[in-house]
Amino acid sequence: MMNSKASEIAALLKTEKYNPEIIPQLESYLESQVQQNVDTTDSPASPYDSNANRTLVKLYQFFPQNAQAQYIVLAAALALVYGTATKEGSLDFGSLGCLINESMKKEEPYPTLIRCADLLDSCQFSEFWSVFHSIENNSGDYEMVSKLSKSFHAKSALRKSILNTLSLSFKSTKLSYVLGQLDFEKDNESEVLLKGESDVVEQFNDASDSIIFTDNIENTKRNKVNLEGGIDYGMIRGLVMSNQVKRATAE
Repeated sequence: MMNSKASEIAALLKTEKYNPEIIPQLESYLESQVQQNVDTTDSPASPYDSNANRTLVKLYQFFPQNAQAQYIVLAAALALVYGTATKEGSLDFGSLGCLINESMKKEEPYPTLIRCADLLDSCQFSEFWSVFHSIENNSGDYEMVSKLSKSFHAKSALRKSILNTLSLSFKSTKLSYVLGQLDFEKDNESEVLLKGESDVVEQFNDASDSIIFTDNIENTKRNKVNLEGGIDYGMIRGLVMSNQVKRATAE
């Protein structure tokens, strides 16, 4: 269910989408998406609104005199973290980048965000987390981006996305391997996440170091990946991109 602010913005975009006078409202809405995601671990994450954020960046493109770098970088950071949960998948971050000036992309933390997106797309998850954790130190004056990178909700969204990607390739594998890909130790936090993803995880067992994913069209139509034989990240990336394109063109 939409909150009141989200409903207000949705109504505004139906009639005033190309009106520069709505920029302050979109900036405030963007900040609210970030602010509500960084302060606590137990409050629900506020909704990520790719349409509103993309509209804001488009308006900056049309009216460059109104553009503010802090909001452009915030929109990109949100697309990186939460865009994987939308029907566009990681295409969300890339498509938003097409609206952003190349000179801005050369200044931190944007290069770090790009590197994170590349590592996610190539399924190099362990390296991704190392680079993602560096956002805090590379954010400079972009305080909200730094806070977002430390947010419980941001990390949870990324972990769920990575877990879903792994489920496309594996029917079963070692629990320790999956936890490593999720940047987890064996602790209560990881158990809560895995139990909460029952649509992806069928069962897991610490004692036997095993995890079984629920059946999906990808992990059941061919032999499961043999962990000892190595992982074909190109294959996994192909599966992910194929599913993203299907979702993006479904409507």
